[in-house]
Amino acid sequence: MIVLTATAAAAGAAVFAVIAAAGAAFPSASRGLLAAAASLALVVAAARASRPWQRDAETPMDWLEREGLTVAVRNGLALGAGFLTRLGFWLWWMLPVLAFESGSVRAGAIVGAAYGAVRLGASSFVAVRAEAKRSDRLPRRLLLWRPRATAAADPLFFVASGVALAVAAHLIGFDGWR
Repeated sequence: MIVLTATAAAAGAAVFAVIAAAGAAFPSASRGLLAAAASLALVVAAARASRPWQRDAETPMDWLEREGLTVAVRNGLALGAGFLTRLGFWLWWMLPVLAFESGSVRAGAIVGAAYGAVRLGASSFVAVRAEAKRSDRLPRRLLLWRPRATAAADPLFFVASGVALAVAAHLIGFDGWR
């Protein structure tokens, strides 16, 4: 579980650092315009579809048949990157927009590492606890909370979109309606 979580954090850090580096290649006004366009496109997409854009993929069976560190590393890389697997929430899509907008490789890496570590760390905790107790009670209870988690994440997506748009306005140089 430690290898899985660490690999996910590393994958998230790498992906978001690259996105932030791409943002750094643009002047702040251009970066702001691109981030604003991406944020608005995401808001429109989320308003039209309840399911986020995602790659509907499970861990390949041939990975699971190998067991050990190879599976942990491959699965950690896929899950930590985020976009290579199911996402479940539109909120994830704001993370690359904000990383791009920051133009800071360090900030992008921190955001990505946090995403990967939290995504796998929480799952690892649930799996270890279920195995230790020899009970699937906790995972089943958490699945019942999924509708509530979605209900909480959806408004957070729009809040994050607003933050991204506000940062974009600042990058462009917009200082209010006059």
